Amino acid sequence: MRLDANNRYIIHVNPQAAGYKTTEVEALYRSIEDRFHALPGVVKVGLATYTPMEDNNWGTGVKVQGETDLHKGSSWVKGTPEYFDSVGTHLVMGRGFTPQDVLGAPPVAVVNQEFAKQFFGTRNPVGHRFGGSGPGKDGSYEIVGVVENTTYTTVYWKDHAMYFVPLTQRPAVTDPDDPVEKDMSMYAGAIVVQTSRPLSGFEKLAGDTLAGINPNLTIVKFQTFQQQIDDRFVEERLIARLTSLFGLLALLLAALGCTASPRTPWCGAHRRSGFAWPSVRRARASSAW
Repeated sequence: MRLDANNRYIIHVNPQAAGYKTTEVEALYRSIEDRFHALPGVVKVGLATYTPMEDNNWGTGVKVQGETDLHKGSSWVKGTPEYFDSVGTHLVMGRGFTPQDVLGAPPVAVVNQEFAKQFFGTRNPVGHRFGGSGPGKDGSYEIVGVVENTTYTTVYWKDHAMYFVPLTQRPAVTDPDDPVEKDMSMYAGAIVVQTSRPLSGFEKLAGDTLAGINPNLTIVKFQTFQQQIDDRFVEERLIARLTSLFGLLALLLAALGCTASPRTPWCGAHRRSGFAWPSVRRARASSAW
């Protein structure tokens, strides 16, 4: 899966519920990064709309500027400069995000290897522009880097193209009916914290840190990264356990000499022992009224 879950924590938050407007989140995210970086043992702090192996996925159609529309789509995630490091995803070409990639700066994007393969083949995608498939939207982002493929929603997705854009940036071409005030993608859904070692009591420390910024900014859900990954395999583990249980039951029935034949509906062990079900007539005869 190419996920490094060691010493990583996922802190789900809801800035909108805490009262923040989309035009106020940029300063909030800087405060979160600064406050968490001040904690002993913290190495990286990333914010994103959603994180790997989370039950979430955002997708859209994609067209490369100046090229034929392939009528393909891609998942997308918005994140901050340390997001890739915080989830253990490595750049393989170009650059990631910088603190200068903010609202009002030229919109940029980082794509994964599968995106580069599907839309550019063996060509270098860095420097190309892409966007939505609508008229005039294909120049929304300039590709500045490529990251390795990483499992997101499920391990069963194959050939999963993805692109990533800075958390507070918007496309170069926007819909007049979608002003920044209504852009829900400006809100981070999770903070990812990488530490140098396991930190005891980190959930409380994280909650206190957020409360120090704004008492209304509370933790929606707290997990280690490994716990979040494990949660995506609950169904598989349940099926495996049921399969094992039925297998043991079949072995037990076989050991007792049971058969599924309609003519011999009880086990051979009962027949060999001389066991016989009492008849209804015998039961009535022995009853006392």
